[in-house]
Amino acid sequence: MQKIRDWLFNNEDGRMIVTQRPNWQLMSALGLWLLALAIDSQPYNDLLTMFYRLVLLYWASLEIRLGINHFRNTLGTIVFVVVLLSLLEQLL
Repeated sequence: MQKIRDWLFNNEDGRMIVTQRPNWQLMSALGLWLLALAIDSQPYNDLLTMFYRLVLLYWASLEIRLGINHFRNTLGTIVFVVVLLSLLEQLL
């Protein structure tokens, strides 16, 4: 169990990293999502929803490639797949 925890949360230097400050991509996605919830007008709501999903895709791709540990890489992969599927569903 210790090896799994170390593999997930330790960075390349062996330091355990569990949390980090949210970056601007994640904060932007949150702001766009809240704005989409607040606006009832259909074309604007759809546009904001698509934008926050695109920003989340960008954030997830950064976590996949540049995440500080395996947990962040895995989280980015999961978010990328889920958001991509929801974006495709919105577009089709």
